Amino acid sequence: MFKFNTLLDQSPASRVTLMPLAPAAAVLPLQANSNALLPFLQEVARLHLAAFISLYGVPPFGLRISKIQIAEAGEPLRPHYACSFDAPLSTKAGLWLDAFRDGLENWSEAHFPDPISLESEAPGMTTYAVAPFGEAIKFACYRWHRERRIDALRAIGDYFSDEVPDHLNPSSRYFLPKGQREGRGGCAERWDRPGRRRRLS
Repeated sequence: MFKFNTLLDQSPASRVTLMPLAPAAAVLPLQANSNALLPFLQEVARLHLAAFISLYGVPPFGLRISKIQIAEAGEPLRPHYACSFDAPLSTKAGLWLDAFRDGLENWSEAHFPDPISLESEAPGMTTYAVAPFGEAIKFACYRWHRERRIDALRAIGDYFSDEVPDHLNPSSRYFLPKGQREGRGGCAERWDRPGRRRRLS
C-alpha cells in the first residue's frame, strides 16, 4: 500500500500536500544538526500516519501517499508523508486532504498512547525511545474494538494489514465482534516501553 519512494509524481497536473511529522502536541528531540535522528523520526512519522488513518479512514480515490525525506539548506533530512493528487478532487477527498495537511492534535484522539518517551540520564544526554510500531497498532485496535468502532478497525486493518491481528481486523474471516470470547491472552492490553532506543547527545 505504501510507495517508499523519494520521488513524487511530477506530472504537470499533480499537486502535493505534506503531513506534519507528528501530532501538534508531540514532544520531539530538538537537535537541528543531527541526521542520527532520522531513524527515530521515521518511526514517529509512520505512527502518526497510522493514527491518522484509524481516525479519518484510508485515502479516498484520487489521493496517493508517498514516504519522502526533505532537507532545508544546511538542515538534516526529515521524514514526511506526502499526498499527491490531481485536481479536481471530490468533496470527500478534499476534506480528507485538509485533515491530512493539519495532522492530529494529539495521539489520544486516535486511541494511540504516546509512543515517545524520554529520560535525562546525564547533563546534555537524553535517551529518546519510540514504541514498536506493531505494539502501538495493537493497543489502539483493542481500544477501537471495545468501542465497537468497526470503521476505525477496518481502515487501519486495510492499510496496515500485516500489523493488525486477524481477530481485530474486520476484513479477516477470523474477526471477532465485541462480546465474543477471544481465547487465552487474546485481548490482554499491554504497553511495553521503551521499544527501540536512540541515544542522542
